[in-house]
Amino acid sequence: MFSLGLASGTDLLPSHSLFRNFQYSDADERNYVRQVFKFAQNKAARIHVLKDDDAPCGFVALSIDTFNNVPSINIAYLFTSAQYRKRTYTELGEPPKRISEYLIGRALLMAVDISKKVPLRYVALQLAADRHEALYRQYGFERAAGTNWMSLVLPSV
Repeated sequence: MFSLGLASGTDLLPSHSLFRNFQYSDADERNYVRQVFKFAQNKAARIHVLKDDDAPCGFVALSIDTFNNVPSINIAYLFTSAQYRKRTYTELGEPPKRISEYLIGRALLMAVDISKKVPLRYVALQLAADRHEALYRQYGFERAAGTNWMSLVLPSV
């Protein structure tokens, strides 16, 4: 059974089982996740972890920053543990979704909810690779010309 929760405190330490139980494709990916966890330890981001029967599958790290000089929610990092990549799960929605699709959808729902309380204009992210652009376009993100940034305008309240 899948559940989404907020990682905090000792969950964010590299010695904690959360960090150690993810499977990484290489050392660079492991190091980047370590950096994102440190970012969250310093309260600069919040990490929402998806678990399947208590085994971590992936996470989305969200922060509030600026995009186009206005307050925005930034998707600082989206990660799926290697053993869960490219697989769909009926438990995550209809049609069946990949972990990354589910986490993007949840991030957007959280952004809309936060924007009702705090004046935010965009959800923004920096593409890790051009091949990810099509995934984000499905959710309405548009790429800023000449950059690797994508954004989605949040609905007005």
